Amino acid sequence: DLNPRIRCQAMMPYLTKLASRQALSVRDKLPAIDRQAVDKTDRIHLSGPDSSVQFELGGGRKSGIYCRTDNRAGIAVIDSGDGAELMKDFGDFRDTRLLDVQASEVTGLSFAWVGMQPYSIRKMNGRWQVADGGELRLSTRKVERMLGSLLAVRVNRNLQGSQGGPGDELSSININLSNSRKPLEIFLAVKGGDKDAIPGSFSRDTAEFELPHFSLKKIRRTLDSLRDERIFKIEPEEIETIELAFPDETIVFQRDGRNGWAMTSPEVKSNLDLTRLIATVANLPVKETVDSRKDFQAHLKLTVRTGTGRFSLEMSEEVYNGGNFVRLADSQGMFTVNQYKASQLFK
Repeated sequence: DLNPRIRCQAMMPYLTKLASRQALSVRDKLPAIDRQAVDKTDRIHLSGPDSSVQFELGGGRKSGIYCRTDNRAGIAVIDSGDGAELMKDFGDFRDTRLLDVQASEVTGLSFAWVGMQPYSIRKMNGRWQVADGGELRLSTRKVERMLGSLLAVRVNRNLQGSQGGPGDELSSININLSNSRKPLEIFLAVKGGDKDAIPGSFSRDTAEFELPHFSLKKIRRTLDSLRDERIFKIEPEEIETIELAFPDETIVFQRDGRNGWAMTSPEVKSNLDLTRLIATVANLPVKETVDSRKDFQAHLKLTVRTGTGRFSLEMSEEVYNGGNFVRLADSQGMFTVNQYKASQLFK
């Protein structure tokens, strides 16, 4: 039915359990009422380079399950719970992932969802960008999360026959891979009324699998939803200086190649851990755009310097709809940032 790949991470715990089971007791023969118990058995055949053994699990009582091996005399009784854990079928070990691909192998993605504008994105120098060179800056975090959801999709079952009738519109996903591997092209018959399962295939002609409907919620996204909404389009490792200017004092932090970070004003302190502050500054997102306010009063002027530029904003203490007002130093436009994020910048 499904692709018969085996999940190694499921096999190893099973083999460990099998090798470590201990008998509650060993009997030379069974009671008369149970003599047929080990004739109708589950059989586990174990083979190695030089030998093999067959392990048989039969019926039992509340006290345990009968079992025996073909290389040892007697019939053992093992715990009922242990026996249940060993009685597995192939489906318990089957790898039901749609794609046998690692995130590090993916170099490009193209989506053509029915009812949405198609788009393509590619990974260049560790960052995701629009494939046609558009100005829209993508959020690496959002794309990686979407890619993770795509690679985690599991198949319900295989199907036989066509996905739909002639003229049915199909959504498609194209995945470009590294190391000269052939790109993957997936077609999905996403229908508005289908809330349970979605048929799909790796070709236009034959439906090969069925996906759970909920698995596409984190994948079926527009290009705009992947937009980088951070105020400063910089990465934490690019920041060299952070300046927090309050009405009564200015605090300056500077990257120190030897000890991480140091405070240079109003006093000198070295070997500082600014992990949280740097993450806040680099990932400060726009909450919502608002009309400019004549009574805007800046409580904080934040200035960030990198090796390629200088970035500044002014932030007020006033809170509106769960966010603090922010104005970029070189613009009259105004927006808000999450109140919790803003509080991490204030003294």
